[in-house]
Amino acid sequence: MVLKDDVQALEEELGEGGFRKERRNRRPKEEKEPAKAKKKKSKRIPNIATEAVEMKTDKETPEAKREAARTSHGPSPFILALQAARTITSRNPRQDQPEELTKLEEQLKKLEEGQVRKIVFRIQKEVLEEETKIQALFTVCRHARMIGVAYNTSTLMRAIREGDLLFQDLQDAGLAELKKDEKTKNVYTFYHAGSEKLRAGAEFLRQHGKVAAADIIAEHLRRSDRERAKAVAMRSGSAKTGQS
Repeated sequence: MVLKDDVQALEEELGEGGFRKERRNRRPKEEKEPAKAKKKKSKRIPNIATEAVEMKTDKETPEAKREAARTSHGPSPFILALQAARTITSRNPRQDQPEELTKLEEQLKKLEEGQVRKIVFRIQKEVLEEETKIQALFTVCRHARMIGVAYNTSTLMRAIREGDLLFQDLQDAGLAELKKDEKTKNVYTFYHAGSEKLRAGAEFLRQHGKVAAADIIAEHLRRSDRERAKAVAMRSGSAKTGQS
């Protein structure tokens, strides 16, 4: 016999009609979304077109700073004059190379007398070493009123070529000398083409069998002495004429 209490218990368990109550399915726990990866901050690349970047160094020497300051404004008038002189290749540049001559004269006017003399001897060296034409030296010497240097250099160049002189011959005769720049420590050649140096050099060359070269120099010096004597006589005659 089924007890009343048992029937009530079954109904509560199975529900009305005898069906077991279905348990509601628990909602599955939502899976946690994977954590978003942190974006790496990209390094900013400076725009060199619009931003100035200064690089400083403690290793800069005073010489480097001076060189940078010198070149920041372009070549100096000395360099420009030297470059312009090298372009002269005509015996009459005023007629054949007027533009080149104008450029040279403009740069020479910017230089002091001492700098112009340096240009003369720099070009003289290049002429004797066959790097620059003799016409360039004559043009610079006319501007510097040192035309005698040009004629003496032309004679020395002829003596070297026709007299088969070696550099050692020039050194021994006192016509060339190796010097050392105190600032740059570079060794360079300095040529002596003054009248007295040429005279002593010709005598030395004659004594050491370089007769052809000695004769070329001696002939030039005799002609120079003759022209100098004429010039003195003309000045003296003009003075006497003025007094009378």
